[in-house]
Order: sequence, then structure tokens, then C-alpha cells
Amino acid sequence: MDYELAVEEAPPGRRHFTIGDVARLPRFVRAHELARIPPREPDERVVRALFWTLVYHLEPTLWDELARFEPIHPDLIDALPRAQVALDVGAGGGRLTQHLLARCKSVVAVEPSAGLRSIL
Repeated sequence: MDYELAVEEAPPGRRHFTIGDVARLPRFVRAHELARIPPREPDERVVRALFWTLVYHLEPTLWDELARFEPIHPDLIDALPRAQVALDVGAGGGRLTQHLLARCKSVVAVEPSAGLRSIL
């Protein structure tokens, strides 16, 4: 997401985080995210821009709860393959993975967030 748009569209829940929480992000994620922030940005704008990244990596239970409110379109589920092996990349808490398990002999789910991996 564009930096300015991320700042503008940060939800009220952003107040849950502070600039100190940015240091808690995994090192590679923090480096990637901070590289897109203009120099000398106020802390408030940085936190706003990184809100969804902070939720994803630091509050995986909340992320999973929010994701469950976003329905998976039935046409997408119908289009899932029936295969020997399926790969679910960015599996989150496993909402789509569950549907793959019902259709495939073997499923490999990959999730970069340690917190969401534990839910998965």
C-alpha cells in the first residue's frame, strides 16, 4: 500500500501501538517497512502507516479474528483444485487451508508470521 494512503486510512485501533512497537517487529520486516518511510516522519505517522504490519506480526490473534469477518467468496472455494498436493502461501490462520484440506491429499501451508503460524 502507498505510504500516504496507509497513513490516511489507518483505523482508530492504531492508538493501540506506539513507535516503540516498531522495534518489536521481526528484523527483516522492520527493515523492509522502514525503507519506505520518508526521512524525519513524525512517530504518529509512522505508526499509522505501519498499523496493519504491526497487527499482523505483533497481534496475530487479533489479525486472525479480523480476517474471519472477511468472507471467502463461494466462487473462490468452488474454484479450488482437487489435487494430490496444494501449496497455500501466506496461509494466515488457515481459513483457506481448511478448504484445501478437504480437496487435496496433501497440503503445505506457508506463513511468514510466527504468531499466525502458531494459530495455523
